[in-house]
Amino acid sequence: MSLQQLRLFKAVAEYKSFSRAANELYISQPAVSIHIRNLEKEYGVKLFEQLGKRIYVTEEGTILLSYVNKIFSLLDEVKVHFQEIQEPFKGNIVIGGSNVPGTYLLPKIMGKFKENFPEINLILKIASTRNIEDLLMNNKIDFGIIGHKPTNEDIKFEPLLEDCLAIIASPNHSLSNKAIDLETLIKEPFVLRETGSSTREFIEKIMSDKNLKLNIIMELGNTEAIKQVVNANLGISIISIYAVQNELQQGYLSEIFCHALELKRNFYLVYHKDKNFKKIVSIFIQFIKGALTKF
Repeated sequence: MSLQQLRLFKAVAEYKSFSRAANELYISQPAVSIHIRNLEKEYGVKLFEQLGKRIYVTEEGTILLSYVNKIFSLLDEVKVHFQEIQEPFKGNIVIGGSNVPGTYLLPKIMGKFKENFPEINLILKIASTRNIEDLLMNNKIDFGIIGHKPTNEDIKFEPLLEDCLAIIASPNHSLSNKAIDLETLIKEPFVLRETGSSTREFIEKIMSDKNLKLNIIMELGNTEAIKQVVNANLGISIISIYAVQNELQQGYLSEIFCHALELKRNFYLVYHKDKNFKKIVSIFIQFIKGALTKF
């Protein structure tokens, strides 16, 4: 077994194609096939199955791929640490943020950090909480900030900031700025984020605990679209206060109050349990923690 063989195996598994892997790694397709056959002989298993014109990774291949990803992840960390020794305050920091922290909290903090460390390149990937977990597991981001505890046991977490959610409506809504009970609330048409969103899962968990179900008439992929629909008085929603505080202050949106609901959660810092942070990443995490105390 060699790194070249593992690199070829990883490429075939990801592209599901021997020819594509050969093109990407600048090697002939027959050479790729020989390397894969040699790997299969060494381990005594089939790594790929071909059905018609399509390539599939076998169960044994999936197991090997998980170890190969860990090997190359560790090799990437070696490069990063050597680079850090030579230039400790240069390079990339890749952050993952679910919708609310990624859109309404992190950009301002990143801007302030950039003033102190102008040669650091900050990259923000905004995705659903589930996708942020996938990015962590595949070492595509250094750390993330999400709206609920991770489900994967390999991901560590710590609470960063309490988030209060608001029931929002158009200023023209009949219940605008009023206090209502749960029976009235669940009759209203709701506009929510799609399944997989931490906000959506948080809301559904609260309702499930009370044996209630919301009247969801529309699902949208981002918070800004929800605010537009709510302002048009097509439905009401439940959104993080950090996402709507400006609109509430400006009168673009209004609140509905339901004291029977405890609409509080935490934002969490999440990272892979085996991740070794560069010095500058640790500095940035501490910077974020300090900045969030002012929100």
